[in-house]
Amino acid sequence: MIDTTVGSIIAFIAAYVLVPSWEKTQLNTYITNALKTSKKYFETVATTFATGALNDLEYKLSRKEAFIEQANLSGGFTRMMNEPKSKQGDLKKIHQMVVLIYTLNSHIVSLAGFVRGFTNKYGDEDFHAIKDDITAELNEALLLIEHKEVAEAQHHAPIELKEELDELVSKRRLELQQGLVETETRKVLVEFKPVVDQFLFISRIAGDIKKLAKSF
Repeated sequence: MIDTTVGSIIAFIAAYVLVPSWEKTQLNTYITNALKTSKKYFETVATTFATGALNDLEYKLSRKEAFIEQANLSGGFTRMMNEPKSKQGDLKKIHQMVVLIYTLNSHIVSLAGFVRGFTNKYGDEDFHAIKDDITAELNEALLLIEHKEVAEAQHHAPIELKEELDELVSKRRLELQQGLVETETRKVLVEFKPVVDQFLFISRIAGDIKKLAKSF
């Protein structure tokens, strides 16, 4: 009993004083890796809509890497919650980031679901700019998390894409009022709107991630 007690005291002191290794010290690394791989995954998918070319191997690898790093981040956060409260980081803030990255990847998966059946009618003009805007916001978030200087830029592509979608919706509404059912506008809208919606969702999530990153 004495030996066990002495051993427990030594182990306790070693864990808290001599060789501490708490998950909160690794969380920024987990977050950074998760964001980098999610950004790469997004770029791979978004490039298909901007150029009309899908690289299957690159797509599968980027998806795999994104979900591996998402799992690493989630695991690190779970382990941190099981550690002493005095050794934990900001649980609320880190949990928000975990949820945002999970949501980001979910919407990229949804966007990827439209790749196969999407005809390349809209190309660079409609999707290249928003792809660059989202990528830029994620890059700015990474710099903020790494405590580096950020030259923030204005991102107008989401607004312009939404305005274009609103014009199509208004045009289609007018056609319906005139009794026109099967029109070219309807065909374009059915194909165009779900893709635009996903790009806009991802854009908002990227903006939220950047806002949260400012507090890291």
